[in-house]
Amino acid sequence: MAQANSHPRRVEGNRGTQAHSTIIQTGVQRGFFVKDRSHPAAIRSFFGTLAVVLTTISLPILAQPIRVTPEEQTKRLKELLSLTDAQAAKVLKIYENSQEEMRKLFESGEEDRETMRQAMMTIMMNVDKQIDSLLAADQRKKFDQFRKERMSRMPRRRPDN
Repeated sequence: MAQANSHPRRVEGNRGTQAHSTIIQTGVQRGFFVKDRSHPAAIRSFFGTLAVVLTTISLPILAQPIRVTPEEQTKRLKELLSLTDAQAAKVLKIYENSQEEMRKLFESGEEDRETMRQAMMTIMMNVDKQIDSLLAADQRKKFDQFRKERMSRMPRRRPDN
């Protein structure tokens, strides 16, 4: 009695191997892949395709803005504090002015990080004061809570050693 083949895919003999070989030959004939992996054209084609795919994937990620726009900041505060349209318009102007101040600060070429940090903190505190002056008492309480949460999310500065 012949011994049964324990591998379920080999029960039909060489049929599976022949089908695989036919698929490979068809792929080579149609140019889908090259049998010889060391073929320079195949390598260039692979890396060229890889470069296109990675570029296509990474461009939308790199194109996204790093900072939140004044419009987005205003929208967030309008929802959080239930600002009126008049208040929202004034807040938008405050944020636009602060963004311009920040841009000028970065363009000034200041290289001392501590000086830059202090200037940015001063701008942020001025923005908060200006917004605070526009708010009603109940809005001011919510805004104070928002500022506390924002400050808790900021990285703490380590003392210089």
